[in-house]
Amino acid sequence: MSEFLGISRGIVEDFLQTAVFLDDRAIFPDDNVTNRVEFFSTIEIEDPNTGEISIVRNLLSNEESQHDLNAKTIIDTFMQKGIICSVVKCEADTYESKKVNYIRL
Repeated sequence: MSEFLGISRGIVEDFLQTAVFLDDRAIFPDDNVTNRVEFFSTIEIEDPNTGEISIVRNLLSNEESQHDLNAKTIIDTFMQKGIICSVVKCEADTYESKKVNYIRL
């Protein structure tokens, strides 16, 4: 790390008091449960011969959920630097109705 970058980072860390993350894929793992988070996808499959629709539920691997934001990790990282951090999960289906509140944050 360059000297300038180190000095700049120190100034930002001294100045920054709070941080807020808004993310539609924020996850909040429970400490009482294993750290493995399971995600499921549901697929409807139509039988071409009978026209019957079957619902298949697939467990997605952790690779498929690599874009999720682990709130605990983010909050703990900021806490180590003495910065208060909040993670807000903004649901895609209610985003528009809450947009004004998100902007206020």
